[in-house]
Amino acid sequence: MFKQPFTQTGVDNAQATFMTLTALEQSAVINLIRTDFDAWMNQWFALTMRQQQQIETMDPDFKLKIAIAIANTYQAGYIVNFTKEDPGEDIPDRKETQVFGLEDWQDLNDSANGKTLRIPLMIKISYDT
Repeated sequence: MFKQPFTQTGVDNAQATFMTLTALEQSAVINLIRTDFDAWMNQWFALTMRQQQQIETMDPDFKLKIAIAIANTYQAGYIVNFTKEDPGEDIPDRKETQVFGLEDWQDLNDSANGKTLRIPLMIKISYDT
């Protein structure tokens, strides 16, 4: 598989590629996301050194939740609504990551709240310039 840059276009291309995989291949990818988020990011995306550092130093609880949410979204047959601005110059200290629907995607079997529809998982990365 051709690694995509971790940009808006790259993530769109990676998700399109994922959707063309067989059910067995998709299952293997979903399992990798759940068990080794860093490895999945490195297999699917051509990360810059800075992006690699950011993945490695993410808060462990947040990383686990985002991995579960992405895996569950893919398992349910959906893609992640992902938006990433072009930072222009490398200004990592001004990056903001917003995630919507994170808690809704933690358990695919959670019917205790009676929800039949979930908030789509949305990830937005922006840069305050």
